Amino acid sequence: MRVFQQPVSEQDYPDTVLDQMEGTNVVAEIIRIEHSKQTEDLRRNIRRLRQVLKDPIYERLHRIIAIWLSRNVLRVRFKNQQIEEFHDLMEVDAMLAEKIEDWTKEWKDEGRLEGQAKFLHTQIERRFGSVPAEVQDRIHAATEDELARYAINIFDAQSAREVVELSDETTNGHQ
Repeated sequence: MRVFQQPVSEQDYPDTVLDQMEGTNVVAEIIRIEHSKQTEDLRRNIRRLRQVLKDPIYERLHRIIAIWLSRNVLRVRFKNQQIEEFHDLMEVDAMLAEKIEDWTKEWKDEGRLEGQAKFLHTQIERRFGSVPAEVQDRIHAATEDELARYAINIFDAQSAREVVELSDETTNGHQ
């Protein structure tokens, strides 16, 4: 007996087709996992897949998919996070449930810091013209407290470099 395998393309399975297969098709659930935009969607889709594979005969498939998720989906999606290799889909779901709050806080903090740095860069550029590379480097490597100090320094600085070089005493003298 010959078995022909036809390649599966995600584009062949729009959401309407996936909805018809919900809870019955492993490939459909894997495609849903790959299409998950939010971490909560990812968790929900992993739980759906676990439900499809609840029979003990799928234990090996659980392991294979969990390893694939660890190595490919999670490490790509959560680039800056340390992702261990999982061997069970329940472990993946539990890790996501545990880490989601921490990661969300980290991402918000990183976003706020990036926004502050970008705003400061714009202020310096507006006041002094071009921003030298070393000033850009200091801004992008700065902590939140340093960025706050630089934002105050911009009022007393005579150049873009002085914004990041003025001492704490100068800044504190104006408060």
